[in-house]
Amino acid sequence: MKIFKLITVLLVLLFLFNVANAQEADIKANGEEMLQALNDGNAEKYMKYKHPSFSQYLPLSLELASRPDTKVIQTQFDEGRDFDFTLTDHEVKVYGNCAVVTAMQEGTIHFEDGRIDTGKWKHTSLWVKENNEWLQVHMHVSKVQDEQPE
Repeated sequence: MKIFKLITVLLVLLFLFNVANAQEADIKANGEEMLQALNDGNAEKYMKYKHPSFSQYLPLSLELASRPDTKVIQTQFDEGRDFDFTLTDHEVKVYGNCAVVTAMQEGTIHFEDGRIDTGKWKHTSLWVKENNEWLQVHMHVSKVQDEQPE
C-alpha cells in the first residue's frame, strides 16, 4: 500500500511538472509570436496577446501608459516605424493563473521621423490566463545603458 501511495504522489508531481512546463512553453511562444508581429509591422497580431486592461512603462516615458489602440500602432507601422528585435535570456515563471516573464530585447527601432535607436532593453511582463488563454497584462521595458569608462 505504501508503494502505491508513493507511486501516486510521484505521478501527480510529474503531471504538475509537465503542466507547468507546457504553460511556460505556451507563454514563451505567445511572447515570441508577439515580437515577430512587432518586427513584421502587424499591429492586429501584436495586440492579439494584450489583455483588455494592458498597461506599460516604456523607456522614454515616466508615466504608465494604457493599452495602445491597434489602429494607431498600425498607422505608425505604415508611416515607417520599424522594429528589428530578437529575444535572449527569455525566462517564464508560472504562479497559478499568473506568470512573470523576463527577457533581453536587442535590436533596432526606426521611427517615422527618421530617428534610429539601437541597443538592448530589459523586458519584464506579467501574464494572466483567462478563458484558457495567456494574455500580457503589463509590460515594463528599460533601455540598458552603455557602461561608461572610469
